[in-house]
Amino acid sequence: MLTPLDDYLIHQTPETLDRVATSDRNFYDRYYFNCHDLAGETFLVIAMGVYPNLGVMDAFATCVQRNERQFVVRASRELEADRSWTTVGPIGVEVVEGLRLFHVWCDENEYGLSFDLTFQGVAPPFQEPHFFRRAGPRVMMDYTRLTQPGRWHGSLKVGGEDHDIRASNWWGARDHSWGIRPIERAAGGAPVKDAPRGFFWAWAPIQFDDHAIMFTASEDHDGSSWHKAAAWLHVYDSGLAEEPLSVVRHDLRLKPGTRTFDGGQVVLTEQNGQEVTLDFQPLSLLHMAGAGYAYQGGMWRHGEHHGPLAVEGETWDLKDEALVRRLAGQSETVCRVRKGEQIGYGAFEFLLLGLYEPYGFTSPADVAPIEEPVAAEPHVDEPTADLAPGGTEAARQIEGAPAAVGSNGESPSVAPRAIDEAPTPGEPLPQELRAEEPPVEEPERVVDEPVLEPERPMSRAERLLRARREIEQREGTR
Repeated sequence: MLTPLDDYLIHQTPETLDRVATSDRNFYDRYYFNCHDLAGETFLVIAMGVYPNLGVMDAFATCVQRNERQFVVRASRELEADRSWTTVGPIGVEVVEGLRLFHVWCDENEYGLSFDLTFQGVAPPFQEPHFFRRAGPRVMMDYTRLTQPGRWHGSLKVGGEDHDIRASNWWGARDHSWGIRPIERAAGGAPVKDAPRGFFWAWAPIQFDDHAIMFTASEDHDGSSWHKAAAWLHVYDSGLAEEPLSVVRHDLRLKPGTRTFDGGQVVLTEQNGQEVTLDFQPLSLLHMAGAGYAYQGGMWRHGEHHGPLAVEGETWDLKDEALVRRLAGQSETVCRVRKGEQIGYGAFEFLLLGLYEPYGFTSPADVAPIEEPVAAEPHVDEPTADLAPGGTEAARQIEGAPAAVGSNGESPSVAPRAIDEAPTPGEPLPQELRAEEPPVEEPERVVDEPVLEPERPMSRAERLLRARREIEQREGTR
C-alpha cells in the first residue's frame, strides 16, 4: 500500500515501503533507549519495534527506582501501512534529526511511569559488525545495529516522584537494529540437531567526559567468540574519528545462585598494543523482561499480537524473591566504570543461556556458586583475666586460643566478603539455592530471677560485720 514515505527516494526493493524484502516472520525493526542518573538511583529503558510479517507494533517503558521497585508500561497495536506513525498507546518516538536528536515520551497513565524526554547524541553512532548466525541450516540471526552514546533532558515522573532531567547528570545510550532475530516462541518443524548449545551476550556503551567506549561480545558454549567489537567514540566537536579497539578478554562476576551480571573487568587493546582495562562497579539493576525480553511464560514478548490496541502496566517489588526468579534472564546494570584515573558511566547488558564452559556451566540449570558460610572455630575455655597482664586477650595469647574475630575483621561465623564486591542490587538470592544454615539454639531463659554472682569466701572483717547485723536485727535496735 502506498504511504507518504513512498514519495522519498529511499526504496530498497521494487515493492512499496510497507513490504520488506524477506518473508521471514522474525523480521523486525526496533528502537531502544536507556536513561540513568549518575548516582544509579533511577534507570529507565524505552523500546519500540515493528514486525511487518507479524502485523504487530509494540512499545515498552520500564524504570527501576533505587533497586526496590521496577515500573512497567507496555503497549501493542496492529501495524498500519504508514511506518512513519511511531506511537503505540501512550508511548511514542520521534526522529527530530537523524543520527543525532530524538524525542521520546510516555503520556500520563495509571501505572506510575510517564516522561517527556529528548535524547542528544554526543558522538557519532557506532555501526556494529553485521550479525549472522545459523542454527543448523536455518538462519537464526541476520541483522544490523547501530549504537550511540548521549545525554538527556526533559521530565520524568516515576512512583510519584518528579525528576528534572538535565544533560549534566542524566546520561545514556540508544540503539537501532533491524533484520532477522528470534521473535516467536516456537518456530515449528523438527528440532535442529546441531543448534548452538549456549549463548553468551555482553553489550556496553560507556561514556566518559570527553569520549565513549563501545564494547560487545557474543560467544559459544565453549567461550569461542563468533561476534565481537569495540571502539573509541570521540565527541562531535573533537574533530577525531572513531578508533577501533580489540576485545582481549573479560572477567565477569555473577551474583551467587544466579546468572545475573554483578560487575567485573573487560580488557581491550588499542592499535598500538596498549591495554585498556574497564572495571565495572554495579549501581542499579533492571530486568529486561520489562522491555519485552521475557524468557518465561506469562509475560509479554516482542511481536506478540494482543489485539487492535492493548495497554498494560504493573509494578514489581524487587524484594520479592519468587518474582525476581521469574524475571531472571536478560538484564541491564548501570555501572560506574573506572579506566585508569578516569570514571565513566553506562549500562552493561548481559544474557547467558544454555551451557558455558568458561564458568563451569555444563547444563542449562547451572548457576554461579554460592559461598558456604565459614564454620565457627571450636570453643576453647579461656583463663580468667587475672592470669596475665592485659586481661583475656593476653590470656588467649598465652594459651594459644583463637582470636575473637577473623582476618577480615568479622566474626568467624560470617563468610568474608570480597573487598571489591558490590552490594546486591535488586536480585535477592532464591531460597532454594541458599546455603543451609546450622540451627541456632535459643538460650534458656530465666524469668523474674536475679542473676546470682558466684559465692566466694568472706574475709574476717566481712564475717564480723555480718554477725553484728544479725545480732542487731534480733534485738530490734537497728
